[in-house]
Amino acid sequence: MKEKLQEYALIAEIISAICIVLSLIFVGLQVQQGAEATDNNTEATRSQVRESIVNAELSVLQMAADHPYLLQFDFNPEEHTEQENGRAQAYFLIMLRTREDFWVQYQSGYLDEATYRSYRNILLLLIANSDFYHGNWEGWTNGSDVNRGFIEDINRELQNRRDELEIFDQLRHPGLPMVTLRQTSQIPLWLSGLSVSR
Repeated sequence: MKEKLQEYALIAEIISAICIVLSLIFVGLQVQQGAEATDNNTEATRSQVRESIVNAELSVLQMAADHPYLLQFDFNPEEHTEQENGRAQAYFLIMLRTREDFWVQYQSGYLDEATYRSYRNILLLLIANSDFYHGNWEGWTNGSDVNRGFIEDINRELQNRRDELEIFDQLRHPGLPMVTLRQTSQIPLWLSGLSVSR
């Protein structure tokens, strides 16, 4: 009976995630149609976009708060149940699709660059630091309907940040040679606030 309830809970979470993604796509379509119809409602449209972004982000944060293992860089599917693995894949899909929608809103002029970049950073960290999430990124972006411009943006940024990520990796893994204080003081703001164990 307990297993059945867990299965129903997982199914409900996945359905909820799909609904969130669909609502973001719907809002994105509404935004595009509204922009074409008139420029007079730009501020109202931006407000609607901000509201949809906040709602989407709250659901992503709630999922991570309810299941902290989702943000582990060393997430290993072999150490988790089938339900937890399914939840981690659903979490990554939600993260990917919401960030893709944010990119579309940024490209349309409804979201400023700083805001887009701030939301994009967690996706970059997950892809760059987790074999599990990197594999999901490769799987979802090869031959799928994910926006090509968005994929190029993420891949370009991952390439640009490789050196920065190597410094971060040295801080995360005490067995690697220690970086100098000068190097650590140059770690960019997007890495600040992360807990680093030595």
